[in-house]
Amino acid sequence: MPSFIGGDSYKIYRIGKLSDKYKEAASSVVMDRLTGFLGGMFLVFIFSVLNWKIVLDNKILLALNLINIILLLSILVFIKFFTHKEISTPIKKVNEIFNRLMREVNRYNGESKTIWKAIGLSFFFNLTGLALANYILFWSLGISVGVLDYLSVIFLISIVSSLPVSINNIGIKEWAYITFFGFFGLNPAAVISVAILSRIIQMLLSFLAVGFYLRNKKA
Repeated sequence: MPSFIGGDSYKIYRIGKLSDKYKEAASSVVMDRLTGFLGGMFLVFIFSVLNWKIVLDNKILLALNLINIILLLSILVFIKFFTHKEISTPIKKVNEIFNRLMREVNRYNGESKTIWKAIGLSFFFNLTGLALANYILFWSLGISVGVLDYLSVIFLISIVSSLPVSINNIGIKEWAYITFFGFFGLNPAAVISVAILSRIIQMLLSFLAVGFYLRNKKA
């Protein structure tokens, strides 16, 4: 999570510097995170419905999917009813966080097409950049898992791994792979190999961006 925050801060800085509109840059980054999160939650719901027999047979999967549905509906209702309204609770910090979030959402008021387009793009990214890329790693290591079984947990793993409990979700992602793919009888050593390999590839791709960063810094 801290790495995400650092990356988001840099994006806000760069976009704001180029456009000289720092508030709008912050708004776009917040909405990027929100729409990406919503897109992932929608995919969790879709594939849990398609694989409902497996979900119903597993109490943990069932509980997590119910939480996902409740949270998804709560976010949508919250955004719908609290647009242009101040949120007031006994906890001052909670008020600050939610009101700041709603101010960013309100910047996109009247542009629902833009928001739904962003959610649609997050669908595409999650299906290709996350699901397809990781499935190729499973295939390359000779790990067999049904496509529907795989899709019913990979997006759930992504959401669980994004919880802000460790730096760059170290340990959380690996635990999630072992736990969720363990429901389908996959070898823990095999799936943790996929998680580690995925992390290494992600790090290498991040290092490729260092050159662009240094070049832009000089500019």
